[in-house]
Amino acid sequence: MNPVAGRRSPLAVEQAVRRSFERRGIVATIDTTVTRTATDATRIARDARDRYDSVVAVGGDGTVRDVAAGLCGSETPLAIIPNGTANVLAADLGIPMRTEAAADLLHAGAHTARLDLGDVNGRPFVLNVGAGYAARLILDTPRLWKRRIGSFAYLPASVRATFARDRARMTVDIDGERRYDGRVQMIFVANSGGVGGRAIQIAEAVRYDDGLFAIVVFGPRSPLGTLIAFTQLAARRWDRIRGAQFWEGAEITVTCDPPLPMQVDGDGMGTTPFTIHMRPAALRVIVPDAP
Repeated sequence: MNPVAGRRSPLAVEQAVRRSFERRGIVATIDTTVTRTATDATRIARDARDRYDSVVAVGGDGTVRDVAAGLCGSETPLAIIPNGTANVLAADLGIPMRTEAAADLLHAGAHTARLDLGDVNGRPFVLNVGAGYAARLILDTPRLWKRRIGSFAYLPASVRATFARDRARMTVDIDGERRYDGRVQMIFVANSGGVGGRAIQIAEAVRYDDGLFAIVVFGPRSPLGTLIAFTQLAARRWDRIRGAQFWEGAEITVTCDPPLPMQVDGDGMGTTPFTIHMRPAALRVIVPDAP
């Protein structure tokens, strides 16, 4: 559990999980650990993966990413109880947002799906890597606001980021081939299509289990042009976004002059350049039963 994520306290979440087990007559050993540093979740998950039937991440997408890093390559499944701001991966996988409903997915023989993972500059990620505007709105949103008002906390930062004038000369190499060399406002490399949940999809038909990333480059635009671009994203009219280019690939290298700020799964990560590698089907995740 990440004690500073979301609006539900660790104690309330644990009580909800135990009620779910009791209601369904499930007898199990439940051990709870609260993270204290950024590396705790990965270490705890790595130590636990051979001793438990499943490891549960309680928090936002950053917590999920860190737990996934500890489980990567093992057969121990990751379960997610959403307790963050946007909970993008949970929304993408159809995992309920209510704590007890998410806990109800935990049982013997739970349905699992294979999830691709990415590696950016040696750091794992589950959702996406963004640079430029895509990172600015994350970096400029106070954590306290996210805890109090959820996804709406990003709105002021999105306006400020529009006027930040992040621009750079960028090269993009995909699977060993130069695909782009020009000026940009931002770039997304996405393993999961959701941006702030399922409402906005960064590209068409992005899948977390196809061994490929979606890569999207947005050319420089005015504040009004940025608003229009995101309106088109929300309407899923990707072909109408002027100055946007879309590709797929498994190995991506990006350089920028000047460097642009970066975010990884909603957390800041310095500045460009970056190199991304695909880890196909590296993680088992508990998801709702197939219909």
